[in-house]
Amino acid sequence: MQRLLSSLSVNVSKPDALLAWLETNDASYITALHVHLDAYYKAPSAARWSRLFEKLGREATNLQHLSVYWDHEDYLHRGLGKDVSFVQALVQLKVTKTISIGGFYAQRWPEYLEEKMGLKPLNDQDIPGSTWSRMLKSYQKGPDIRP
Repeated sequence: MQRLLSSLSVNVSKPDALLAWLETNDASYITALHVHLDAYYKAPSAARWSRLFEKLGREATNLQHLSVYWDHEDYLHRGLGKDVSFVQALVQLKVTKTISIGGFYAQRWPEYLEEKMGLKPLNDQDIPGSTWSRMLKSYQKGPDIRP
């Protein structure tokens, strides 16, 4: 049987939908995974993401590129940017080339991702002195969160 796909880029904001798709499709085609973590009251929990990352960690054997964006709206809808169980689940992915991160995440996440995944995460939004950088630093204030 001839393979029609050599690679596949997947955008996901709902882990259950991708898990359902993986029931009938081969995760080894996925070479790029783009994760967008919405921040609203019915957003998927870290546990739901963990199930997806566990499966992809086993089956997405050609994953080369990972990008993660943590959304944050306000104090009512904080998102998963400071959720330890989420970032611990994320490192189950085996990424071979690049990791990019953006949005609002805990100060230690880049260091932790590099330590566990072996690749330095890049954040093109975090330009020193920029408004975005100041917003990220403001989000990161508070207790030091370590996985």
